[in-house]
Amino acid sequence: EQAIIWYEHKVLGEKIAKVGGLPHFGAGTDASDAYDPVIVCSMRTQGTGKNLQHYYQSLFTSMPPNGTVFEQVAGRTHRSGQLADEVFIDWFGHTEATEEALVAVIEDAEYIEETTGQRQKVLYANRIY
Repeated sequence: EQAIIWYEHKVLGEKIAKVGGLPHFGAGTDASDAYDPVIVCSMRTQGTGKNLQHYYQSLFTSMPPNGTVFEQVAGRTHRSGQLADEVFIDWFGHTEATEEALVAVIEDAEYIEETTGQRQKVLYANRIY
């Protein structure tokens, strides 16, 4: 499997990488050349401009702050050059705040799509509750 565990908070990302014995890509590191089966990445430092399309599974430990950031991070794997037939994005919905963040991301994406006409990935995803 080729998977990325995305985190927002540095301490959490470092802890997941340490406990799991996984490569960690935070500030000052570039995951573009990583080919480990599972890696741990910062949404802030790896969420824009990186080509990570050789990974097809993502796990968000928290929701990004808005729809634009979600699209940027999801776009690291869901882009031209992706070899997998499907890209999977999962997130923990373990708190009310996380569920509220997902609603906000979807609302942001709807607004962006309605005003710009640009398709937003989160709106075309299968969501399983």
